[in-house]
Amino acid sequence: MKKSSPHFGEFGGASGGGGYNGSPMDYDPASRNYFVKFVFTILLIMLLLTAAYGVIVLATGVLIAMNYAMVCSACSRVPPCNFICLIIVVVAMSNLVASITVRYKTQIVVMAVIATAVTVGLCILLACTKFDFTQWYIYIVVIAMVFGAVAMVCSIAMLLLDVRLKPLMLVLLIVGTLIQVIILIMELQMILGGRSIEIGEDDYALAAYMLYTSIVDIFIHLVQIMGMLDD
Repeated sequence: MKKSSPHFGEFGGASGGGGYNGSPMDYDPASRNYFVKFVFTILLIMLLLTAAYGVIVLATGVLIAMNYAMVCSACSRVPPCNFICLIIVVVAMSNLVASITVRYKTQIVVMAVIATAVTVGLCILLACTKFDFTQWYIYIVVIAMVFGAVAMVCSIAMLLLDVRLKPLMLVLLIVGTLIQVIILIMELQMILGGRSIEIGEDDYALAAYMLYTSIVDIFIHLVQIMGMLDD
């Protein structure tokens, strides 16, 4: 008896036993390549956003821990612990700055660098004047805390309501920058000495930490302000 050869369907599988005998699927290489690129582009964007969020959260946690180590413990006066903390702060702040500035144009970042340099120069000139900014330190700290609470409430409200009030955000950034500039002037005067409040010579690491974080905060605020005005 002659064996019949198995019949293969158009899709490539043998007939019978659950084989597919329907019409072949349309396959367009160009369309399929576009589909693959589109899928992986979406995937890349999702991963980058996740990584950026993770970097910000991680850097924020590290900076909170370093704030405690530098201000609330004797670590800032004990080498090499103080230098290790400063290195960790630089790495965390660098990641935070990179995750923020990557969203803006190169021109905006360069302009923010120049504006930060000019601002720091003006702060140094003001710190060298006879006016004692440090005598108002406690008031500035209270104002900064109140402003921080107001900014947090506004941010949470905009997040929950799913709205983006650009004028309000711009005002918060400008006010926050001005407060940070005043704080930088006071920190410079505390380092120079001869004022109502001054930093002891043993706290060199703390002094460097304060100046570094203040300057970087001013830079971040200026980048965000310029980026918002450019939109």
